[in-house]
Amino acid sequence: MIGKIKLLFLIFLLFFKHKKSRISFVLLLLSTTSLLLFFFGHDNVLKFYSIQYRFFELSFGGLGFILFDKIQFNKLISQVLIILVLLILSIDLPIPQEAKLFLIVIFSVLLLVSNNKFSGYKFLSSNIMVYIGKISFSLYMWHQIVLAFSRYLITDKPNVAEIIIYLLLIFGLSILSYLFIETPFRNKNKIGTKSFLVI
Repeated sequence: MIGKIKLLFLIFLLFFKHKKSRISFVLLLLSTTSLLLFFFGHDNVLKFYSIQYRFFELSFGGLGFILFDKIQFNKLISQVLIILVLLILSIDLPIPQEAKLFLIVIFSVLLLVSNNKFSGYKFLSSNIMVYIGKISFSLYMWHQIVLAFSRYLITDKPNVAEIIIYLLLIFGLSILSYLFIETPFRNKNKIGTKSFLVI
């Protein structure tokens, strides 16, 4: 199954480029496969660490912006979505963890989509929030590494000062990754698609 997902991802990179309808189809296919693996997989360690089980968490954001690109939400919908996300995060619902995470992802994506350039809250489109969005993948990658090493090498119950240090370290590493790894790889004039796949 892992090999099939990698093959689909390779096909996605090679053949579909910027055609929105084809990107949507492949993204939906990969997301559905990932979601099924996440709900019906039995190895909790793999489900936590492996990309094939967690891919839908990242891809649903892209799908949301593709599918709802022309739809304008009103402020009331955004407010309801904020309340739903906060409730799910704060209340111990009698549902499986997989279902809880799925709901958080869905409502969060809808919340972000509803706060597009036509409506929504200005703080989500502020320069700081936009930059956090740009480095979000690096944040996603680095937070687990930093927290895992700190848990094993320092303590699994950090105090406030240590948490602040971890946050600064995660953001620092993420900014460096974005500037010196992500940005050059996104520039096709510097690194072409073939070179990217070979690397």
